[in-house]
Amino acid sequence: MDVRSAAGGGRTSFAELFAHWQGRAPVGRLPGRQHIDPLDFPRDLLPRIVLFDVERTGDGPRFRIRVAGTHFVELCGQEPKGKFVDEIGPRPEGDKVIGALRSVLTMAAPAVYSAPLMLPNKQRVWAKRLALPLARDGEVIDMVLTAYVLLRNDFPAQPGLTIFDRTEPRPPGFGKGWYQNR
Repeated sequence: MDVRSAAGGGRTSFAELFAHWQGRAPVGRLPGRQHIDPLDFPRDLLPRIVLFDVERTGDGPRFRIRVAGTHFVELCGQEPKGKFVDEIGPRPEGDKVIGALRSVLTMAAPAVYSAPLMLPNKQRVWAKRLALPLARDGEVIDMVLTAYVLLRNDFPAQPGLTIFDRTEPRPPGFGKGWYQNR
């Protein structure tokens, strides 16, 4: 399974963003924000990009929105910049996003995850998200770059999380260096 198939529906933009992230990584290290150029992102994903700052606290990491694409701002019904994930949405959905982002920190690897997204009008939509860790020093993750696509209004029974080995863009299957939690 690769990033494109994990994202579902042939999400080539996810694969392109992953390739951009991976191609900017210094050998054996994670890329940092200084290595990433939004002008090189797939154009269809730019409005759906959310960049989180990682703030480590005694209760675990929190994720503050640094930059949000225009589509995400419209979905939120307000400017989410500067707010934490747990401040902008309902608890069950926000907790799933926080859990997925924490997994990215724990594994220091990209992930594709799916979970519901509650809109301001209380409508729920299903979203798939790509999360890419960024580390200014190449090791300690201080940001997570995410992109999402909205899929449909009907919900699968369980959200899913797939974490990828950052050094293998399209391995043939889940083997050494791969982690999956469904």
